[in-house]
Amino acid sequence: MAVNGSAIYGTRPVPPYSEGRVRFTREKSGAVDAIYLAGEGETAPPREITLASFGARPGSTVHMAGVTGPVPWHAEGSGIRIEITEDQRAHVPCDHAWTFRIDDPVEHARGIR
Repeated sequence: MAVNGSAIYGTRPVPPYSEGRVRFTREKSGAVDAIYLAGEGETAPPREITLASFGARPGSTVHMAGVTGPVPWHAEGSGIRIEITEDQRAHVPCDHAWTFRIDDPVEHARGIR
């Protein structure tokens, strides 16, 4: 909880609530947390996570909780593709869930921000 707590405490679920192995919450700042839940045998997040429900505005940053520095991302259609570097995957801060904070999200599930 020490690593992913900011995506849980003081947040609220945000539609569409989930997409595949990812669950969504919103922080008071407006940032959206995409919480990737590890599957059986997964010990690191995948190299890429593609989300159709959310995009990011140009200049926005994506951070992985417990990891120094931003995580690279690219627009994927109207969504976002988060690209976790090998160094970030090798130094994951926890075992069962990884949180990616999208600082300036664009919501497609409800069509608003």
